[in-house]
Amino acid sequence: MKTSFILVVASVLFNGCAAGPVATSQTDDVPSSRVLSQKWRSQAPGTGRLVVKRDSGVIRAACHIRVFVDKTPVADLGPAEKIALFLPPGNYVIKGQTRGICRGGESEITMEISAKAERIVRIVSGKKDGIELRGTFF
Repeated sequence: MKTSFILVVASVLFNGCAAGPVATSQTDDVPSSRVLSQKWRSQAPGTGRLVVKRDSGVIRAACHIRVFVDKTPVADLGPAEKIALFLPPGNYVIKGQTRGICRGGESEITMEISAKAERIVRIVSGKKDGIELRGTFF
């Protein structure tokens, strides 16, 4: 009985700390103080929308993840935050890089942006070193 209780408590604590996906509608906009570039922030005719969002959870919560679009730093995201950008059609390299006390986390993904379409990139924090960028639909 005592062993079962310990296992249940350990499971709850471990799972409570895990990062998890967050629906785009449930994420907060990155505060303006952490927006690093106004480029692509305004919608223009013929552009597509790119949303980059970060998972929730306490893994790497003390660190911001810097988002780049084709080498241009655009924002430092905290957990469950997003930034929306309006890009002309084309292929772009989206990069995430940990900042602050976290080290070693870096990932890139190439996204094709089409006019009047939305693409979403999810930043996933792993339990070990590193982050991963993934395309998503929610």
